Amino acid sequence: MTVRRGRRLRERPPAPEALAILDTVTSLLDGGSENEQLHAIRLAVAAFRMPCGDISALVRRLIEIPAPLNLQRDLYVALALSGERLQVDAIQSCIRALFAESETKPWVLGDHHSAFFGWVELLAFSERPAAILDEVAALEQPHLKQPYQMRGLLSALGASAEPDVEDVLLQFAALIPGLAQQHEWLAALSTRGTDSSGRALLQLLRDGAFDDPGYRDIEALRAHLAQLAKNHIEFRADMLGLLEHLDKGILASAIERALLMLSDTESILSLVRYYARTGRSGDGLYISIRKIAMDERPSAQFSGAVTLFPVPVDDLRRRLFSLALTQTSEAGVARQCLALIDGIRDDYGYPESEARHPDIRSGQPWPLLAPAA
Repeated sequence: MTVRRGRRLRERPPAPEALAILDTVTSLLDGGSENEQLHAIRLAVAAFRMPCGDISALVRRLIEIPAPLNLQRDLYVALALSGERLQVDAIQSCIRALFAESETKPWVLGDHHSAFFGWVELLAFSERPAAILDEVAALEQPHLKQPYQMRGLLSALGASAEPDVEDVLLQFAALIPGLAQQHEWLAALSTRGTDSSGRALLQLLRDGAFDDPGYRDIEALRAHLAQLAKNHIEFRADMLGLLEHLDKGILASAIERALLMLSDTESILSLVRYYARTGRSGDGLYISIRKIAMDERPSAQFSGAVTLFPVPVDDLRRRLFSLALTQTSEAGVARQCLALIDGIRDDYGYPESEARHPDIRSGQPWPLLAPAA
């Protein structure tokens, strides 16, 4: 259950079961003993997992109760899941109390400070998620600042609905070298879905943040770039413009793979120019061209299967044909792409509305004659 679901829970009518539990909680708070008030917190934790309506006044009373840290954390977790915005000062006060207790009971911090990180995760659901950076920066033990130690914090940031999480993730990547290569970091950034996050990713690629040969999430990164390019026209234009000035490297590779996933006319033409500039064959565009030239629909006869339908790509063929007529290195790649389209038509059939000649008004023959040696 994520915080976004919790926000929806607040908008739903209160559940009768939750209201009944909260009535009991209020009674225990009004005249109960210390143990009964602690029991009221436990009951509230259970109730907050259901739609409860406006609980802000009750929450203030519950937080003021002097309870053990473990029980307080259970309460804050339940509040975060229910969609309540937590208070930074309250969470940081509990973190200071945890360290104070650890001076005489070091085990309360848990293995590798797991209890500490559990509290810091809650800051992602506060009004200032950047407080996470303050807590991590204050750690004195270098081994606690290793990227793998931050996975829980990254997952919490990914689940947070706070608007400045994107900036926090980017600052976090600058604070902890190698953090951007953690799967959870990219997953958290992907939840933002903004063009600014895409531009930040491109800058990180350019700066070498993903150059480690052991980085295994490169396909997920490229898929994220492709999705952003599909949703944001300006970001897509930025990617196309970048590729025009790149030859090799992980940035060029990531943009190339993202454009292959997009499989639209502009992306394919940009890749034609890129392949020509880098001396590569147009055969590498087969999958991308097939995606734009064929439509997939679920099969009416077989579960899990698809039926392929040819769709016209007149604009792509016309523009490839124009390139093929030039005396440039792009002409050879364009001819290969036109041949790929014809091969796909031979294999899967021709759409009725597609013209046989790519550009009859050009006055040039089709098929094209082989270029003179």
